[in-house]
Amino acid sequence: MYDLALDNLNNDLSIVGGGFVSVVSAQEVAQRVRTHLQRWFGEWFLNITLGVPYAEKLLGQKDKTLIELYLRKEIATIDGVEKIKTFNIVQDYAARAITAYIELTTTYGEDVAIPIEVTQ
Repeated sequence: MYDLALDNLNNDLSIVGGGFVSVVSAQEVAQRVRTHLQRWFGEWFLNITLGVPYAEKLLGQKDKTLIELYLRKEIATIDGVEKIKTFNIVQDYAARAITAYIELTTTYGEDVAIPIEVTQ
């Protein structure tokens, strides 16, 4: 697979030397997982049914198991994900934030680590 690379800090397109950067293989899968999990439900005006319902169901949720199950279900729908190896969630109830540390194996046979932080 092939995609344009996104900067990990601000999710803008990566440009080096005046040209776009591409990602392939396992790094492309990692980027796809990261962007999928960072898309809030209803955020994209062209299809408001896409996205993770953080505000509606997950932020402020006391049961980490429910959050993990929901996010695992989301990850399982993403092309290129073979299996989730580790999954750890840290919650900040006061800030209504979730940080997930995910390590997965891609269909390319490579492992990738993906940190995701979601704050309302």
